[in-house]
Amino acid sequence: MGGIITESADGKHEMLLVTGVLLSVRIIAGFSPINLTRALPLMLLEVLLLTTVSIAGGTRFSTVTNGILGLGFYGIAFIGGWIEFAGAMARLESLRIVGDAHVLETRAVTIPNAGVILRGMNFKTTLKLSLAFLSMPFLLSAQSTPATPVIRLQNLAHAVESLDKTVPFYRDVIGLPISGARDPLAQQPQALDEDMSRFTATRGAKFRSAVFRVPNDAFGFELTEFTGIPRKSGQPGLQDIGAATLVLQIRDMDKMVAKLKAAKTVIVTAGGAPVNPSGNAGSKMRELLIRDPDGFFIELMRPDPLPAAAEITTDEIFGGSVNLSIEDSSKTVTFLRDAIGFNARPTGQLGTNAVVANLINLPGAQWRITHGSIPGTPLDFGLIEYSGVPRAKFSLGAEDPGSPAFTMVVGDIDAAVNQWKKAGGTVLSSGGAAIKRADGAGNVFVRDVNGFMWELIQRAGR
Repeated sequence: MGGIITESADGKHEMLLVTGVLLSVRIIAGFSPINLTRALPLMLLEVLLLTTVSIAGGTRFSTVTNGILGLGFYGIAFIGGWIEFAGAMARLESLRIVGDAHVLETRAVTIPNAGVILRGMNFKTTLKLSLAFLSMPFLLSAQSTPATPVIRLQNLAHAVESLDKTVPFYRDVIGLPISGARDPLAQQPQALDEDMSRFTATRGAKFRSAVFRVPNDAFGFELTEFTGIPRKSGQPGLQDIGAATLVLQIRDMDKMVAKLKAAKTVIVTAGGAPVNPSGNAGSKMRELLIRDPDGFFIELMRPDPLPAAAEITTDEIFGGSVNLSIEDSSKTVTFLRDAIGFNARPTGQLGTNAVVANLINLPGAQWRITHGSIPGTPLDFGLIEYSGVPRAKFSLGAEDPGSPAFTMVVGDIDAAVNQWKKAGGTVLSSGGAAIKRADGAGNVFVRDVNGFMWELIQRAGR
């Protein structure tokens, strides 16, 4: 939006500047440029073209990146103008033509031979080209990020071997508060009916779950337990495609480490101790990567300084986010944009850092990270593509211990599934469609291009 406003202001500024110069030359020297009716549409074309580029960039890049892109076009054109001026002063026709073409090609966004083409156009052709560029923003807007079907986020989840073992770990060791007043371990496993069996792609299973709050955040953390059916446990490497990590901001790293060691928690970080990835030896920032009893990854982060969110709650944990290990950044961002309207910030460059490599215990690894969110929701997703280390696809069923998923509520589940499939995703639930009940409620498990599972939920009353 900022780029469009800037280009509009630049257009008004340019027209005022041109009008002032022409009037001044006319009054002082009595000179009027020839072919003015051809030159003015070209100036208008520049404004329309930069506006088009700004709108197109606004659908793909951040505000800062988009501004730099627009400024870059100005810079290249400015250099071309100086080359043309130098050629004219030195009476070197070849240099003048190079500069002239350089300016025109830049302003035509690398149209081949733009300098020659634009000099040879008549007024009618110039007007048609101007109108064509004027229509481009509307054509580009039709190809912009699709609207998200997501109404709100629900939980990051993973299946467990036993709630009796994993719930105490998160409740007593990590310190996540349980959502609601009921003790999840007091409930008995319930047999899944036909609808829920088709939804989970299981047969004859019993089910129970536990949900935790992530303080100060818009999502929860859910543990699911399937019993009475064969299950296949799995523990991915952090770099494996389809792996997920729960990132938690904590208040006291020393206290947390003591509890983890007392519980004999698996610590992934090399050396078994927190690291300081800030690059500042005096910083109190500490991070530690661990696995829960089912092998699921948790990254514990003690920020420095503590954010304002830490003052809102007295809980040991005061915030969270989600990291997903992916195969290809561009492919994943494109898919999530088309499937759920995902707003991705610019992807970082492939690189490494010795301290972080120790944190994740992946010597020799490189990675790039894309941060982003689903429109209307505050949760930050980190999409991490690893390189330089062996990777494998990690993809289990909903019932298998260690299998991760993310659940979210959508407005129209059928439309959401169609959008998901059109973007290149697949449906895991039996029958390849959402399971809907008489009251309008519905559920479906789907997989993205990395094999990661997402649950789409439609509330009753639709």
